Amino acid sequence: MSAADGVKNHLRALLSHVDKYDLAPLRAVHVTNGYEIGEDRTVIMARVRDAGLSPVAWALVNWAATLEATSAVLWRPADGGVFLGVKGKLPCGAQVKVYGFVMFGVWTLSGVEPGHFEDIPISRLLEYAQTRTVGEANDDKGGK
Repeated sequence: MSAADGVKNHLRALLSHVDKYDLAPLRAVHVTNGYEIGEDRTVIMARVRDAGLSPVAWALVNWAATLEATSAVLWRPADGGVFLGVKGKLPCGAQVKVYGFVMFGVWTLSGVEPGHFEDIPISRLLEYAQTRTVGEANDDKGGK
């Protein structure tokens, strides 16, 4: 199988998985054929729609429930936001990282300093999913 065929197969597997489990639409997908990315041999990276803490966390909790060998991470780079992510395997065995970006605010994740990176339990993502921030509450009222 050629490298291009491998990428196509992984993309098909990802799209089939999204359809099968009715997962939220993805904002971006990056598919490689086994190149080293960080410490993992990741073949698929998918980004959920950027939104508030609760919607991003819900999207990741839903993804985590459909993957095998799942773990979660939290990372706050130095410039104004927080990345949350889950990684695991699709049923076909392809490794996938799904992540989302949340604008940082004192009401969002207090105590998370710039440069902070940690593995977190999926249960913490569930806590974040059930947390409503000031901005999200305003969104429910038409932004008022």
